[in-house]
Amino acid sequence: MSPLAGSLGIEPPAWFSSRAHQLNAGHLKLLWNGLGANTRSVYLSVQRNYERHCALHNLSAWPASRQSLISWLTSRLLGNSSQKAVKPDTALADLAALRAYHVDNFLDDQLFNNKHFRRLIDGARRLTPMTKARVRKPISREAITKLSAGIATLPLQSSEMTMDLKDDLNFATACRVAFAGFLRVGEFTYKREDLGTPSIFLATKLTRSDIRFSSSLDHAQLTLKRSKTDRRHEGVHIILAKTGDGACPVDALQKLLLLDPRGPDAPLFSFHRKPFSRNNFLSTFSTKLRALGLQTDGYSGHSFRKGAAQHAHDSGILDDQIQVLGRWTSEAFRVYFTTNASVLYKLNHQFQTGSPAPLSLLVPPPSPPPS
Repeated sequence: MSPLAGSLGIEPPAWFSSRAHQLNAGHLKLLWNGLGANTRSVYLSVQRNYERHCALHNLSAWPASRQSLISWLTSRLLGNSSQKAVKPDTALADLAALRAYHVDNFLDDQLFNNKHFRRLIDGARRLTPMTKARVRKPISREAITKLSAGIATLPLQSSEMTMDLKDDLNFATACRVAFAGFLRVGEFTYKREDLGTPSIFLATKLTRSDIRFSSSLDHAQLTLKRSKTDRRHEGVHIILAKTGDGACPVDALQKLLLLDPRGPDAPLFSFHRKPFSRNNFLSTFSTKLRALGLQTDGYSGHSFRKGAAQHAHDSGILDDQIQVLGRWTSEAFRVYFTTNASVLYKLNHQFQTGSPAPLSLLVPPPSPPPS
């Protein structure tokens, strides 16, 4: 066992231990930590929904059978008097939650490979009318500059910083770093309860010691100790280049460390009255957008990572390079950006005429007529 693994005291909760009471404490601890806590929470909700369905229909829940899975999956996909129908993709993820129970309890999980269940889900896709997808707007680099403009007018000494100014500095720096580093919101935020066990926080969350500046100060290195695609928990090093403009993450980090000095084990970002949690960060994000006169509809935690990918695409960075920058391990990264309408217009003009569009035509195409 590595020194890092040996230092973490992440124990399984009582409800998990009670489900596998025949296992010893060490076995339970390893098993519990085989999945992330958030994943466990979502899976538990699905498993309990399945158990309630089985009890209602006088079916044995575990091990899951062909009959119980078909009955439950049909109910999930079509809905009933007690619950709305779930989306096909949700049902697919729900099956993974039930499979996890089998894995945890040494039950055969081969049943979940049966393509019959996927066929049911595909049937639901055909029966489900198209709905307008929730818009997830990308945040632009220009907006990042506006959100963090206050950094340029901060005092020169930490003794002159008020608590509110420190909060603004932490938020602004987080915005710049999140955008430049393609960060997921969960990678730089934390819950209040995370602070309860310092050793676990230090081993899993971003702290001041995770920032290193190059000798020439032309870049900073951010170390993520835990991240979604780092399956082996070896840590990921993210290079943040110094740009010297209004969205520069390096300048912001230098000011953060100078004007809000904290110990190396302190969280990288902090609010003084509340934890730097996902909800608190996004609430501040919405407040700042409104203060700039910008609409908040469509912006979410995905906006920073989506915005970074869109900016990279618009800057001519190749798709495989965007995948590397964003640490994507699958083709899923392609849904994070779209090709600009002006570029599509130019390409379509060239396709139809055989020659590039004249400079005078390189403007966004007109809006479609009202239906």
